[in-house]
Amino acid sequence: MFRGSIPPEMRSILHETVRGWPTKEIYVGCAGNFTVERALADLGLSFHSNDVTIYSSAIGYYLAGKEMPLALNPEYLADYGWIEPYFNTPENALATTLLCSELVMGDEVWLARWGEYDKFLDGLTSAGKSYNVSNVATQLQLILSIYGKHLDELRAGWLDDKGELKHKSWVPFESIFGNNCLPAESAKVVAQAIDKMLAKKDITRDNVWQALEYWAADYIAGTEFDDLKKKNPNKGAEK
Repeated sequence: MFRGSIPPEMRSILHETVRGWPTKEIYVGCAGNFTVERALADLGLSFHSNDVTIYSSAIGYYLAGKEMPLALNPEYLADYGWIEPYFNTPENALATTLLCSELVMGDEVWLARWGEYDKFLDGLTSAGKSYNVSNVATQLQLILSIYGKHLDELRAGWLDDKGELKHKSWVPFESIFGNNCLPAESAKVVAQAIDKMLAKKDITRDNVWQALEYWAADYIAGTEFDDLKKKNPNKGAEK
């Protein structure tokens, strides 16, 4: 199955570009996971989305309040007929479709826990009841908003209680800072420092992120940061 993606940097460029367009309607030919729609959601545009993948179609039908004509191909009934009972409600049909899109990868079949989707549906229901909303899209936005307030807790995925790494893969900045943005004034200082480090060849364009590691190591070592803090006592006090 083809999987496309839009890197965060490209989403920012897309948002900045579309913001200047003299239009209120956007047509997305390959909606996929609706990344384009989510990236532009705050611009007050009307979206017309389309895709050929079954899971994108399933999400579209569900959010539009329409019933998706969903059925197993007869030739697969013998092996996968046990899936059909999970098509009994629109919510279960959507969750089943999303899960099935992950089941077959290459020549291997991966079995997943259906209970995880029960938790997802329970989460939607709880969010809806708590905020007294019945629209599924709004319920999902509420869950994502709550998730966004706890980004720093993602740290538990790669760092244990003793400060030891659980794995050595890449991790998101949000799991460290609890946010993926910083004040423009602070960003200016960071950019100046990075430019200086690049000019001195202390870092390269391929490892700009390592500037954070160097600064943190200096701070842990106790170099001159106390003086910097005294000059800027309120720095970072507000988001």
